[in-house]
Amino acid sequence: MKAIFLSFARGVATMNPRKWVMEVPGITSAAQAAPLAGQKVIWTSSGGKKIVGKVMGAHGDTGHIIANFKKGPPHTVRGHKAELRDKPGFGRKGAAKAPSAAKPAANPHAGAKKK
Repeated sequence: MKAIFLSFARGVATMNPRKWVMEVPGITSAAQAAPLAGQKVIWTSSGGKKIVGKVMGAHGDTGHIIANFKKGPPHTVRGHKAELRDKPGFGRKGAAKAPSAAKPAANPHAGAKKK
């Protein structure tokens, strides 16, 4: 799934270059955007460098999402596309399975007689 960079997350007098508002084509409401929370966002530069972020949740009522990046992408990514990937471990196809419960260790003193 692809997402498009729109703008920095910003206030009246401040902006945060690590947080980006993004648009996902086909998603038009906050209810549709909410399940995307927790997915990875990967942007690859023309030189092959990858910058990884995470979808934090919906942003507003129009279906936009907000993504937090470990290292902020350059401001020139506005309008570029990034890839959304599911997090492993949520029962999706190809996800890692939860480890099974370990057997309790045998008691080394189980056969010993008490005095």
